[in-house]
Amino acid sequence: MFDPADLELIRGISLTYELEIVHASFNVMCRSLDLPLICGSLHDFEPRQLRLLACTLFNGLLSALPENSRLRASLSVLASSMLPSSDALGSDAMDRIILLIETAIHSPNTMLVWDLVLREISLLTGFAPSQPIDPRSTAKDGGSEQRIKRIREHVQRETFKEIQGCTFLGVGGFFEKFFEGKDWTEDVRKVYGLLKKQHVNNMWAFFRASPSISEMMRWLDFLQDHILKVQHRNFWEVNLPSELTEGITGGRLDLCVKGKPEEPPLTTSEWEDILVIGQLTTEGALKKRLVQLACYARHLFDYQPTRRYLHAFTICGSMLEPWVFDRSGCYSPGAFNIHQHPERFIRVMAGYIMMSGDDLGLDTFVQREGRSRFIDVVGPEGDKKKLYLSPALLDHRPTIVSCATSCFLGKHADSNAHDHVIKFSWPQYHEKNEAAILQLAQERGVQGIVRLVTHSEITTINEMRRGMTFGRCCNFDDTASVMPRPSQPLLASQPLTSKSTGTSESSTSESKKRGSTEGVLNRQRLEDNSQLPGQKKELTLKGKRGINRDIISQWFWQHRIFRCVEMDKGPVKARNRVGTKEFMAIRALRSIEHTYRQDLESFFYVLLWQLIARGWDFVGRKNPVVLSELHGWLAASSFEHLARNKQANMDKHCFESVLAEFPVEFERLKPFCRTLRSILFPMKDGAMFTGTPFDSNTLYGEILEAFDEIIAKGQRD
Repeated sequence: MFDPADLELIRGISLTYELEIVHASFNVMCRSLDLPLICGSLHDFEPRQLRLLACTLFNGLLSALPENSRLRASLSVLASSMLPSSDALGSDAMDRIILLIETAIHSPNTMLVWDLVLREISLLTGFAPSQPIDPRSTAKDGGSEQRIKRIREHVQRETFKEIQGCTFLGVGGFFEKFFEGKDWTEDVRKVYGLLKKQHVNNMWAFFRASPSISEMMRWLDFLQDHILKVQHRNFWEVNLPSELTEGITGGRLDLCVKGKPEEPPLTTSEWEDILVIGQLTTEGALKKRLVQLACYARHLFDYQPTRRYLHAFTICGSMLEPWVFDRSGCYSPGAFNIHQHPERFIRVMAGYIMMSGDDLGLDTFVQREGRSRFIDVVGPEGDKKKLYLSPALLDHRPTIVSCATSCFLGKHADSNAHDHVIKFSWPQYHEKNEAAILQLAQERGVQGIVRLVTHSEITTINEMRRGMTFGRCCNFDDTASVMPRPSQPLLASQPLTSKSTGTSESSTSESKKRGSTEGVLNRQRLEDNSQLPGQKKELTLKGKRGINRDIISQWFWQHRIFRCVEMDKGPVKARNRVGTKEFMAIRALRSIEHTYRQDLESFFYVLLWQLIARGWDFVGRKNPVVLSELHGWLAASSFEHLARNKQANMDKHCFESVLAEFPVEFERLKPFCRTLRSILFPMKDGAMFTGTPFDSNTLYGEILEAFDEIIAKGQRD
């Protein structure tokens, strides 16, 4: 029999974090094998990959149990039994492991995982629980709730930072732009003709003066079930993840517009199909109401990263406020009273159901062919070919206002391997055209970088906002904190300035496999994460051949393409520094210089970050160090402060504290990292030298030699 105390303990243990690690590892493996992110892909995994996932899960389970628990000892025996020292697994063991992993990554209920583990233990040891575990049980400790609350507050805070400074109210021409002159406009007028008899004395007969959420939901059901029943879309209730907003209560109901599925419940896999988002709310404060809606939009952009813009709305009592989110911010014509503007009310709500994909801001530039997606590319000789996108994203950024860079692996129809990368992005207006930069690199004989195949412009922020006028940016002060009354005037409008516009282009490229050896072109790595409001942005499509699908290569693509700089035109000024500051080189932070040597230094910082910040997630455990040495990279208050922190970390003796944070699995990489540090930061005149050698081969040769040595050693071992 199991110890009843252990069983009671299980009911109070939340495995949220541990299961997230298993799920994240599963996603990484699926992407590396070009498999869809579904549980069925486990059957295509190699035994060693299944073994790694199972090890990650067992490590999480063991760490959750007390050291002296009999159940922990039994679990350890089970792990040893199911996971022999070799990678070889019998068919029975593989089936059991797959079932266990499927449960861990598919079920949100941790008790189902515990129940399956206990069944396996009972089969192995003869122990059995004194009473069955109810899978509907929930964890008793509040750690998970506190963690979710912290995540939610972080998401809301970061989302508000994104939209602050680029939120516009009182946008003129909004309704004319999105709801008039469309193919479906006449159909909406007919819908209003059927309903206008119910609007008497400036009031809708089916609503009170200030309708409740339940009243509005009943009316939406009536609208779509009787008036719009021939349409292929509906309004649906949706459960947002608790990490985004507070759980759904009587004060808010989250809605979406999507096609009519066979089964009403909305699952995670259907987020790609959502067309419009909305909220029925009792929240009157503009800031809080908009942040809730923006968190919803941010989550949807995470699932639809190539979407151009998104329609959204809030209904608070009798006030309806339509919104549009795009990569430069969000804007609204302002709230209006549904009783005082009956035709506009019907036009908006019915319009969301009838809009075309282009009107909705959907991705219309990637074409569909059955379950496959492709783009048409024109080669240098003018020949047109299809480039097929892999089902899974190689990388993207879950943000609203940003470059929104998204990368897909791609291949030609006659190719078995995905040998291209397709990149969509919205760069800032002041940046040099990336295609021109790559062309310049080719002309100068630079090796080891992506090679441009083609690029094309898709759309522009200016085009998407053409015909509308924007007033002053909303500052979310007390005067704009509540839902405006119908009598309140809207903000004055003025034409959209050139700084609020942007272009969008696409390109495809290929790469060489070896490091640069000649014709060095300096570049700034890792574009900044922030985006100023109204800046011009480009949507670009780029790719490369021979990309290494390992953890290091994925990190580089995760932080977008390098920004190149021609050093013969003068030093890089501080205001022109572009990059993720945590990975900037010391002399670049101080605006002294930015040469190939600073790129190599940045690469080294990324490597260390991978091995520490990402390494612990990869092995399925938590970093035991309470305050990481890398914290100084994040907490620095200025560029100079960060430069001092990095210089201290790179000291020969202090660097050992950085290496001490490596997981034990990466122990063999410590000598390699020491070698790279000594190459990049040699001693000169009694001080650590951070300058650039005149001969580029001095650094490149030594670093390549270090890589060759560690690779050869790994092959021997």
